[in-house]
Amino acid sequence: GHIHQVHFRNTSSPLPSFHETFPDNGYVDLVEVMRALVDVGFNGIVVPDHVPGDGRIEEAYTFGYIRALIQAFGG
Repeated sequence: GHIHQVHFRNTSSPLPSFHETFPDNGYVDLVEVMRALVDVGFNGIVVPDHVPGDGRIEEAYTFGYIRALIQAFGG
């Protein structure tokens, strides 16, 4: 099978006790996740998952972060 979509999400720590964080401020190194996706030739969709808060500003920040990573890796 193939992975068609990746949800980018970060949290303060692994389950079971965590809170959602912005993508650049959690325990997962999402730069390395993006690097791994590029290395394996991922050609799908990367979308934000849950972000702290519930507003458009928080969502826009997360979209911008994902877009910056894509551009940083030549996308």
